[in-house]
Amino acid sequence: MGPAFATETLSVAEDETVLFRRALGEAFDRLPPELRRIHGAQGRATYEGRGRARGSRTVPVALVRRLLGLPQPGAYPQLRVTVAPGGRGETWTRAFGDSAFASRLGAGREMGQFEERFGPLGFTFEAEPRLAGFSWRFVGWRLGALPLPLGLAPRLRARAFERDGTYRFSVAAAHPWLGLLFAYAGRLR
Repeated sequence: MGPAFATETLSVAEDETVLFRRALGEAFDRLPPELRRIHGAQGRATYEGRGRARGSRTVPVALVRRLLGLPQPGAYPQLRVTVAPGGRGETWTRAFGDSAFASRLGAGREMGQFEERFGPLGFTFEAEPRLAGFSWRFVGWRLGALPLPLGLAPRLRARAFERDGTYRFSVAAAHPWLGLLFAYAGRLR
């Protein structure tokens, strides 16, 4: 007898406006309550909590973080995340203390995918359900409409999960030549 395989068909209405319901399909309804609340909000919402950040302290990497508004390494007892749905996506603004940055998340070109844009850079992910949440699997990137080679891409990991009734997240970006560009994690109330 061969190995057992499990498959799941992604089905979602074409007119679905909740981004992560489009990306996760029916698996969205099985997410823990805090994830459904934050990733399923129909209107603008702001959440507060605390976080921490890590990253290489080399001058070029620290300068890039500062130019993009990404948090510098340290603990942040004041973290604020604002999610503003609009059109077929969401704008996420994350403020670690006095440092804030925003990105635009929208539907990907294929079912089950979504994109995160920082200015002209776009990163494509697939949402993968997990026991207590979901992870973001990096599948491509582009500059404007121009696809970029995966071999030159940073290595990206991200996940959102619930523990003890609290929404938590973890994001890390590293590059083979530059090391850890940034990593941040936190919890929101």
